Amino acid sequence: MNFRKIFLYGLVFWMTFQTKLCSSDIDDCEVCEEEKCSEVTNESGEIEESCSCVAIEGCETSSESTSGDTSTTDEDSGGGLGCFCSSASSSDENIVKTGNGKVLVSYSDPLLTYENNQPNFTFSLQLDTYITYPVTINISSTNSSAGVPSVNSVTFNSSDWGTPKFISINSPFVFSGAYVVNYTINMTTNTVDDAYISIVPPPITLTHTFYNDKKMFVTQNTYTGDFSAYTGATGIEKADNACTSDANYPGLGTYKALIVDGINRTACNSANCVTSGISEHINWPFLSNTVYWKISPLAAVLKTNDTAIFEFPLNNSLLTTGLYFWTGLNTDYTPGANNCTNWSDGTTAASGGTGSLSATDSTVLFYLDNLCSSSYQLVCVEQ
Repeated sequence: MNFRKIFLYGLVFWMTFQTKLCSSDIDDCEVCEEEKCSEVTNESGEIEESCSCVAIEGCETSSESTSGDTSTTDEDSGGGLGCFCSSASSSDENIVKTGNGKVLVSYSDPLLTYENNQPNFTFSLQLDTYITYPVTINISSTNSSAGVPSVNSVTFNSSDWGTPKFISINSPFVFSGAYVVNYTINMTTNTVDDAYISIVPPPITLTHTFYNDKKMFVTQNTYTGDFSAYTGATGIEKADNACTSDANYPGLGTYKALIVDGINRTACNSANCVTSGISEHINWPFLSNTVYWKISPLAAVLKTNDTAIFEFPLNNSLLTTGLYFWTGLNTDYTPGANNCTNWSDGTTAASGGTGSLSATDSTVLFYLDNLCSSSYQLVCVEQ
């Protein structure tokens, strides 16, 4: 009988010792963070403080560990009652999960300006808070003609969250008066980590200046194959004057129509000018090795080569919607068979070559012949 009492007293003492040991050693436990106390009313109606061991990420008050990882648990070998704390790696020390992590964005150019004769703009991304789960930052540009990020995304892990990752903004062309474009680099996060859920990194707004680029626009007006309503000695000159008379003309600069007749304006006499190169041009409106932008919506459309013709596909179409415009070309830059009698006939008796405004392949030069009585737009090119 006495032996049983001694055993029970010993068991109660052991359980009490285990609970107090967890509380007193809690500061030394890398995962159990603190002893939690609260005020309670005892049987006598008096208020007293009651404390207990709070288990976090492995510190459990239970008869057995639920972590499933017995190799990192200070559990009593007999599986007795008490507090047992799992160990944490040294890399987790002094880490505070704030729940409001920040993405640090750094760059060397405080004016956020970039010119085509300078190195590409570069910035870095870095997290300010330890993470448990991977954090992916997606990166995009509001104007892919002016600049695109070198990567579409970067991912941080628990091992490199504090290491900067560098991203450069590259122009899709080697750019050759000054042309200024403002655009923004936007970023979003994709993660299940509590510190970075719904965190939106600050955007970067860039001012990008390009030199010696040219502009082009699609006319607001439509025309039959007869440009006699405009001044000029030839149908080509009259079409050029139609450009400067149009409501979409920007108000400054000389513009010529992307239209040929094989006499007063020619791109190539041989397919793609392979025979004599640039010498095959007659009054051709494009320059060699030059980038051409459409004015609305603002985007780089094409870059010409050494022969002052452009290769396909184009970087952007002239219009996202729209039908045709008068060209008089074949798909290989040679003059087409039909040009509305050198752009002086607007009747159903003749036809003229038209290109597709929404195309990015060679059908932008020639899609089909249409009756000259039909009304289509012009594409006008800055000189």
